[in-house]
Amino acid sequence: MGELARHLGWGFVALCPATCDPADIGGLDAPVAPAFGTAGRTRLERLWPWWLEAAEAEIAAGKAGVIVFFDELKCLAPASQAACLSIFQERRVGPHKLSDKIRLCGACNPADSAANGQDFEPAFANRVVHIAWELDAAEWCAWLEGTEDSTGAHKDVATYLRGTIRTEQPRRNALADPVTVSGLHAMPMDREARGGPWPSPRTWHVAARLLQSGREMQIDAGKIERTVAGAIGATAARLLFESIESPIPDVMDVLGGKIKLSGKVLTEPTVAARFLDALNAREKNASPTDLVRVYSEMGKVTALRSTVRAKLGALLARSKVLQESEIMQNLAGAL
Repeated sequence: MGELARHLGWGFVALCPATCDPADIGGLDAPVAPAFGTAGRTRLERLWPWWLEAAEAEIAAGKAGVIVFFDELKCLAPASQAACLSIFQERRVGPHKLSDKIRLCGACNPADSAANGQDFEPAFANRVVHIAWELDAAEWCAWLEGTEDSTGAHKDVATYLRGTIRTEQPRRNALADPVTVSGLHAMPMDREARGGPWPSPRTWHVAARLLQSGREMQIDAGKIERTVAGAIGATAARLLFESIESPIPDVMDVLGGKIKLSGKVLTEPTVAARFLDALNAREKNASPTDLVRVYSEMGKVTALRSTVRAKLGALLARSKVLQESEIMQNLAGAL
């Protein structure tokens, strides 16, 4: 959101309400005495919270608009949620109406993955517009490679993660749109395991920095892997280092005929299996004839022959192009 505000030339104010007192969110009623020498009673007046003062200062400085960003909303205690009600629905803090130049937005993780997370109270949930933000692994990988501090380690992590991207049909509803999944985010189901290291965009970024630091310090690869495992978990770290030690060719280059399969992809079952996983993930972007050609080559790996045979059979069943083409002869080698 900060990048969006800078792109628009607007001001940006961020706060984490979960770490604030309710008065820091909705303002504090303070006693105000009458001016010296005048009649009147002491009255209560709502003081502006700091974030509203900061937003108004941006407007006074000439900004065309200000984005006020409320982060980690699922970490809000009920009392803090109550402090947000009039802000979000009526756009006011006590008697003070918010400027039309102020835009309010927020973000949160699901309650089960937020620190002390809890679902919104109905009164709060009913005052905001809920937009589900789907994580796009390909976009995130492009971001990782394009950051200012991007290094060879960042590119290695991005290359590995791209190979894990695949499209799946939801299990609960076969008619629903397919979803894209990857190794980018894999929160454990077990509550105790969630308290340890596991893959997420945040921990993968940490892993890339740890990997680069270890290389710069010329630390033994085994020790670097154990350190990286402390961020993303032992299984993800092992798969990452396998992809670095034995890289697989770019699937789209192989499908397009730019490069031919050779070396470990055709001789080592573990490397071949990783390439096959990446190939499965790209099926929808390739022609049936190209897929048959590459799968037939993969059928030379004895350990994968049954898997490749099933893949070729499925391709044949759903493709008229294959059923009516001479390319059927290419199945012989793998079947």
